[in-house]
Amino acid sequence: MTIPREKRYLEDYVGAKFPHGGYIKNCPLGPILSGSAEVYPFERAVNVSRPWRPMCDLFVYRTDPLLLVETKIRYPGPAIGQLVRYKNLIPSTPELQPYLGREVEMRLVCPWVTPQLQAEANLAGVRVEIFMVAWIAEYVADYHRYWTAEYREARAAKQRMRELLGVD
Repeated sequence: MTIPREKRYLEDYVGAKFPHGGYIKNCPLGPILSGSAEVYPFERAVNVSRPWRPMCDLFVYRTDPLLLVETKIRYPGPAIGQLVRYKNLIPSTPELQPYLGREVEMRLVCPWVTPQLQAEANLAGVRVEIFMVAWIAEYVADYHRYWTAEYREARAAKQRMRELLGVD
């Protein structure tokens, strides 16, 4: 079974940066469902609430400051807003109560950055970290080639041929 790219990218990042642990992957954030703690034991209430709680890719508690991390290969821009939202949810997250009062750094990890993305991240207080591994460098190169004039023309020629042949 092939691991999805985004998940593999996160695994590579965690392995390279935090080999000794001290983190929570896919960390649920925000309060548990209202009333669930009264009906279930705490752990069960947390599990019942999980589908309705947003999750950050990585919460690192062994660093100073704490790190709230989102990893993105494509379309990293929306992660900036997600990180701001996630940071605001930390005080209402029961599992993270032991870490309250510590500074939190929001970090967007991606294989490339544009000046516009960097400017947006700076405005939101998000640190952008470029993380590149060989397999992702090849994928990113292919992805960026998709938008070149030569590749667009090749796609158009292929589409014209399909139309001539009557193929969907």
